[in-house]
Amino acid sequence: EALWRDTRVDTQPLLAPLSLDLGATEELALLERRCTVERVGFRLAVNDLAPPGRRVAVISVPSARGTTFGVSDIRELITLLDDDAAHDTPLPKLPKLHTLFASKACRAAVMIGTPLIKTKMTQLLDHLATLLQPWNCPHGRPTTRHLAHVPSLFALQSPTA
Repeated sequence: EALWRDTRVDTQPLLAPLSLDLGATEELALLERRCTVERVGFRLAVNDLAPPGRRVAVISVPSARGTTFGVSDIRELITLLDDDAAHDTPLPKLPKLHTLFASKACRAAVMIGTPLIKTKMTQLLDHLATLLQPWNCPHGRPTTRHLAHVPSLFALQSPTA
C-alpha cells in the first residue's frame, strides 16, 4: 500500500508517436476515458481525419521505478476501464505496476521464522492495523498466523467442578 501511495509515475515522451491499431469499440472506450488514461501517465494524440481504429497515437508513456509501459499496457488499461468495477476507482492500477509492487513488497517483508525483538513486533502490529488489507500479501498469501485456538483458551479459564 505504501508503494502505491508513495510512487511517482513519470511520463516518458516517445521519439516518434506510436500509432495504435484498435478496434472501433476499443478506440471509443479509450477516447471516452482519455482523462483517466492521461492521469495514469499515457499522453495521446488524436487525428480525427484518420479512419476509425487508427485515430489515436501514443506520444508519451508512463514510467515508474525503472519500469516503462507500452501498447500492451494500454490494451490492458482499456479492458480495466471497460470493467464496471474500474469506474468505482479514481485511478485504475496497471497490472504490470501491481506485479512490480507485489514483488517488491514481498521481498521487503519479514519472513516466517525471523527472530524479532518485542519493539519490532509491536511496530509490525501497529503497521498492520493501518493497512486496508492486512490479512494477505499482494500475491494473496496469508500474512498472519493464528497462534492460539480461542475455544481452548476459554476452556482453560472455566472453573472445574
